[in-house]
Amino acid sequence: MSKRGNREGSIYQTNDGRWRGSVTLNSGARKYVSGRTREEVAEKLSIILGKNAVGGAISIGGRTVGSWLTTWLEDEVRPSVRQNTYYDYAGIVKNHLRPRMGSRKLVELSAGDISRFHQELLASGVTPSRLLKIHRVLSRSLRIAAKWGYVDRNVATLVSPPRVEEKEPSFLTSSQVSQLLEVIKGSPDESRWLLALLGLRQGEVLGLPWDAVDLDTGELRIKQALQRQSKVGLKIVPPKSRSSRRTVLLPPQVTGALKARRVAQAADRLKCGAVWGNDWDLVFTSPTGLPIDPSADHKAWKSLLSSADIKVMRLHDARHTAATLLLRSGVSTRAAMEWLGHSQVSQTMRYTHVLPEVARDTSSRMGKAMFGDSQT
Repeated sequence: MSKRGNREGSIYQTNDGRWRGSVTLNSGARKYVSGRTREEVAEKLSIILGKNAVGGAISIGGRTVGSWLTTWLEDEVRPSVRQNTYYDYAGIVKNHLRPRMGSRKLVELSAGDISRFHQELLASGVTPSRLLKIHRVLSRSLRIAAKWGYVDRNVATLVSPPRVEEKEPSFLTSSQVSQLLEVIKGSPDESRWLLALLGLRQGEVLGLPWDAVDLDTGELRIKQALQRQSKVGLKIVPPKSRSSRRTVLLPPQVTGALKARRVAQAADRLKCGAVWGNDWDLVFTSPTGLPIDPSADHKAWKSLLSSADIKVMRLHDARHTAATLLLRSGVSTRAAMEWLGHSQVSQTMRYTHVLPEVARDTSSRMGKAMFGDSQT
């Protein structure tokens, strides 16, 4: 069925099954209507077109940017993202978007409005990186508004987002990895940090249940994660994405460390008796069986680096290290992507870095290629 009839404007059907329509008036403004059926919308547009033809007064009306952002958050964002992401978006809407442009009519929002909005935020002290995030949230909301037929197009795409210089992520060199392995060897947390160096995400490790680990075959299945959620606390959630669901075949040394972890946890459980708190049967817990808070885990990582005399870096940088070591060892990019749980090869490539020893080897090979064996 065609979604546009002769002289009836544009008619759209949205994902929720409702119909919406729009027409350009003599004034150049766009008028939007909605209804339960296509016929209902077509009739409303016909009445508007009749009034417009004879120069009748037509109220533009329509929702404001603020009311649309509320609809977008509840109907589009909340059902499709993790709770922390929802609260992050909601905070941006509450603190930045709604106060400065919430009262404007959605259909009247222009690229100039958004450009001035950028300048106001920068003048108020918002950093370029934060502004970039705010701009992306606004653009995503307007993209859905255009998709649902509330506006003709996403005007945020007409405005250049602020340029932010990306910081070069840190990673451990081969010698630093060796230092770290020496420090953790035989320690109670050895298996936890070995999994970090293998490239598992923090939430995947802290949310790892024993039934996802086969200590005989060395297979480890990523099927859930632990996350601290605003207003909720620690919660078991699905993996970050479909590609995050994967099976990793552990090196024997890591399987051995997990066996030692199993024995140590059993001793803790026996000591605690009825007060044992591990309701989720997690591999990594406190001595009383409670889940490990991500912030405490990150603090322990920084303490570990300090004891190994290695400069402090993010726990997430262990994934950059793993990606680099994987590709350096000759593993294909595709295999590394699946090991790390990335959805795209380009994502894996962004995680890889040239180790100093590899850079020296590359320089030596290039020198030989250019000057032969007679380099001085």
